[in-house]
Amino acid sequence: MSTHPILRTRAAAIAACTVALTLAFASGAVAAAKITSADIKDHTIQAKDLKNGAVGTQQIKNSTVQSDDIKNGTVQSGDVKDGTITSNDIKDGTVASRDLAKGSVTADKIAPGAVAFPNSLWGTVLRNQVGAARSGLQAGPTGAPMGDGSLQLVTTQSSDLAAYGNSFDFAGFPLDSITGLSYSSYNPDATPAVRPSLRMEINPHLVDDSTPGGALEFTTLIYDPAPGTTGWVTHTNIQDDPLWYLTGSEGATTGCTQANKCTLAALNAALDGHVDTDTAAPAISTGVYFALGSGVVDPTETAVDKFVFNSFVFDFEPNGVFLTPAP
Repeated sequence: MSTHPILRTRAAAIAACTVALTLAFASGAVAAAKITSADIKDHTIQAKDLKNGAVGTQQIKNSTVQSDDIKNGTVQSGDVKDGTITSNDIKDGTVASRDLAKGSVTADKIAPGAVAFPNSLWGTVLRNQVGAARSGLQAGPTGAPMGDGSLQLVTTQSSDLAAYGNSFDFAGFPLDSITGLSYSSYNPDATPAVRPSLRMEINPHLVDDSTPGGALEFTTLIYDPAPGTTGWVTHTNIQDDPLWYLTGSEGATTGCTQANKCTLAALNAALDGHVDTDTAAPAISTGVYFALGSGVVDPTETAVDKFVFNSFVFDFEPNGVFLTPAP
């Protein structure tokens, strides 16, 4: 029995289409051409449907991954590239002391002005300030070497003495352990162009402490800077300047007097080399402070900022004295 020609033609066409479709699906051509993101219902593809490594950073639109999309504990420190997380990425108050490993915060990671020194330890040295002199923290003057403020020292007459410092933290510090001293001072007037001095109350240890005289032994070590021009001036490594002297009989003993100043090393060597009954090294006994006067003939106003004492810098600001490690 013969098949009708039309039926034979239609059967052949259907067979050809079937083969073509089979080949197309096998090669993925239909899938590639027809299935798009619009054909996939939201949230129907899970992580298990994706081949490892199939999704990279180029497939993720910026800002589309939120913290809620990340399972707790899935991101480790090894997954974070160095330098990619900055302070702007950390919400205030989210990092507590328990989140910091022991020893992870070192001095070089503390920015200037980041740590406030206890203000009660810095202030007007009332036992030394005299007359109508004034001393305290202030905003300005313009050009302060650190921050926006400074220490202000003002005298109104020759008998005044302004004094501001720290009477506790330097106590007991040996003079021979001082390796670096610097500070900046300001004077707005051409005349007088005086500058604040740096003063340290010390025990020279010339008399044994077991004796009454030794227990009360005291002198003031003074760095008296040369007058400068108007504005800010930086006094760098002043321990090497021959501008130091001691008050009282200790000045005469060491030969380092106001009329014959020495370097700090020479002054300390003279104290150490003096034949006496006390073998202890000369040391700061109480205060370290900045002073203006006495003897300044005309009323004058000066300022101090960026006091460097060995490995620390003290920054004077209107709201406190800030401590930061020296570079």
